[in-house]
Amino acid sequence: MLALGKRYGMALQLINVLRDAGSDLRAGRCYFPEYELSAAHLTASQIFSEPERFQSIYRTWLDKAKAGLECGIRYSRAIENRRVRAATVLPALIGARTLSLLDAAGPTALQRAVKVPRGDVRAITLLLVVTLASRKVIDAIFNRAKL
Repeated sequence: MLALGKRYGMALQLINVLRDAGSDLRAGRCYFPEYELSAAHLTASQIFSEPERFQSIYRTWLDKAKAGLECGIRYSRAIENRRVRAATVLPALIGARTLSLLDAAGPTALQRAVKVPRGDVRAITLLLVVTLASRKVIDAIFNRAKL
């Protein structure tokens, strides 16, 4: 559980980095490893002017976040108390939807804010409450959110 929890927490942090990458870059902050940018012959200042070249790096980190969320789902499913399970899995389900939106946005994700609509968050929360955080429902929501 410790290893799953650690990967889950790291994935949630990574989702925030990926979601905020455009605004961070505009503010002069870049959280992508310099060695990865160098390997692609990019600097942080070139990411906006050549977003297609940056996509392979961005997609690698999207995949890492997806793998971490898989750990979060496994972690959450192992929790017996349904209330604790619901509270623990909710960020993973919202995160999976966020990653799906970022993936679908492609290079434009850096140009605009990508957020899960409040209605979607309410729907996920309601499903968890109504089904008492059923593992079957958790799996269904997670699989629907993934690409």
